[in-house]
Amino acid sequence: MADDAAALAEAAGSRFSSLELIGRGSFGDVYKAEDEIEDIQKEISVLSQCRSPYITEYYGSYLHQTKLWIIMEYMAGGSVADLLQSGPPLDEMSMACILRDLLHAIEYLHNEGKIHRDIKGVLPSSSA
Repeated sequence: MADDAAALAEAAGSRFSSLELIGRGSFGDVYKAEDEIEDIQKEISVLSQCRSPYITEYYGSYLHQTKLWIIMEYMAGGSVADLLQSGPPLDEMSMACILRDLLHAIEYLHNEGKIHRDIKGVLPSSSA
């Protein structure tokens, strides 16, 4: 059974993020799969509608052969994760500015009737 799921995952490539056996029939097994393409399409649809200085701007997406290219606003300072990994710990004022902007982004999304379900990067406490 695990071999069948592994073979199916290999045959489907990276299109599906998870496969779960949910039943067996006369002609084969039935799997529930999460389609990463659908998830990405939904995310792109939401992102394409956002107009806020607190959310990275989406310019377009293009499918070239088997690769999806997503064109977005260039952020010269990098991500918050980049800031946390590459340099000294952030001071309290920097953390406050980042959190303020994050809260503005969440407020904008909620005012638009959208919920962000994958907020990453809780800032560490500063060492005093």
